[in-house]
Amino acid sequence: QINELLRVSLDEILKRFQVVHLTGKGNLDISVHKKGYVQYEYLNQEIKDIYAITDMAITRGGANSLAELAYLKKKALVIPLAGKASRGEQVLNARLFVRKFGWSMISGDITRKDFINIVELAFNNEFNDEEKFENGIEKVVKLLLS
Repeated sequence: QINELLRVSLDEILKRFQVVHLTGKGNLDISVHKKGYVQYEYLNQEIKDIYAITDMAITRGGANSLAELAYLKKKALVIPLAGKASRGEQVLNARLFVRKFGWSMISGDITRKDFINIVELAFNNEFNDEEKFENGIEKVVKLLLS
């Protein structure tokens, strides 16, 4: 859904934003060549550099991605898998992070026009700096060692 929404909205989105698109394995569209747009199936070590230049992310809402974005204080638009496509954890995670950090969330089918408008609104949202994202690794390790 995200890949398709982005691709059909790309000309309008590129009027305002530069886009780094992580498509997922096997989802590259090699026919798309536009100024301000680059796509990858997956990034490993390079993701830190992308995060460094990113103002906002549009994400499916996996727990790791949400944690990384919150820790780095990035704006986000979350489009979680729901219903029959998942166990529902992405929707639950998304709701929590949206409330806590002032992010935007889309659920269900939306039109291209709605997507473009929501991207703009999500970008204009302020990240809730009053909320802190704590890295729980030290707490877990201490608990396991005790």
